[in-house]
Amino acid sequence: MTVVQTGRYSKYIRPISILIDLIVIAILSFFVFKELVANTLLFVFYQYLGWSLIAFSIKFYDVYRFTPPVVIASKIFQQTILFLLIVIAFFPFSKHAIFEQRAIAIFAFSITVLISIFKFLLFFYLKKYRIITGSNYRNAIIIGFTPEAIRLKDLFETRKDYGY
Repeated sequence: MTVVQTGRYSKYIRPISILIDLIVIAILSFFVFKELVANTLLFVFYQYLGWSLIAFSIKFYDVYRFTPPVVIASKIFQQTILFLLIVIAFFPFSKHAIFEQRAIAIFAFSITVLISIFKFLLFFYLKKYRIITGSNYRNAIIIGFTPEAIRLKDLFETRKDYGY
């Protein structure tokens, strides 16, 4: 007999978020840098590699249901600044690319705005979805009557957004 899992979609959230970010990078790269970079496919691969390494090192995709929006904004800021440095670093080493400040600025602004929109839309949509379906709540057992246990109980009762 097998156990059927209902409503367990969270394993797909991170891959979908990564895929959306990589698609945004690819589309913007082809539009912004098509005239400036001879081998755009190599440039996009370089960007994918840089984005992935930065995201892994700063834990960009470690966003949970209880993560405050300020932390998400901070992660987006860190990721885009470091990614911008990676993108700029490509031009001095490529013999078939032209560095243009305006294109870099457009690319950086577009990446920041689009990825911020997608990340916050996904975060708030999932938060709303979990509230509507009731899947945001987890059971917790607090053992004891110590002051810390009572404060924890009060925290769980007052902060429903934590999901306990």
